[in-house]
Amino acid sequence: MMFNYLHKDDFETKQANTANVETLIAEAVVPEKMAWYLTGEAMQLFLAVKETFSGNGVATQFTTTKGIIDSPSLGDDGGAVAGYVGGARAAISAVNYTTGVVTFASAPASGTNNVDVYYIIKAGNLKIRAAHPNKTSRFKQLFARSVQNIHSTDQYNNKSAPMIQNLFVLPEKYVLQILLNSSQAINWDNNNIVAQIAIPYTQLSMAELPADIKERVNRLLI
Repeated sequence: MMFNYLHKDDFETKQANTANVETLIAEAVVPEKMAWYLTGEAMQLFLAVKETFSGNGVATQFTTTKGIIDSPSLGDDGGAVAGYVGGARAAISAVNYTTGVVTFASAPASGTNNVDVYYIIKAGNLKIRAAHPNKTSRFKQLFARSVQNIHSTDQYNNKSAPMIQNLFVLPEKYVLQILLNSSQAINWDNNNIVAQIAIPYTQLSMAELPADIKERVNRLLI
């Protein structure tokens, strides 16, 4: 069965989390007359924060404070870390994941809060669940793992990548939700090329969905 990916832009709701509170950060609704098979294939999940600094025209190094982490899945510049100066991409030449120091290839110009650094973090726990469209207390947890574990795993290796282990089907209007409990508030800015979601799924019509599968889902969530 061929599959596609639900990407960051496919999620209708995206918001920052409340620090140290399990928060719904993204959700996607199954279209009417359709169903989603969530397949046991590798997911890519990268959650990032934004930290802002002021350039002085001389300094190239800025020390992050929110728990930066390296990832075997990503490179530095534009991968696990991305830099902007005055809203424009700026090259990063080095990242020290031990000290949190990010080095720009050239010194950002002088300015107040004109330097933005986006990077993946290690704090927190992430869950993915299915939700009934009309009952706010009916859920089925599909995935749970620490953010550090997710980000420190090679997510492009099927043997180690995070995945929803058991096949699950969401009928029309059901909701796929991502929740986060972290001390750090993640960021969904348009400039945030570091944050990524890719959840594999196969879409088919409700008419193609076997009755026993629809009944099984309803027993779980109704």
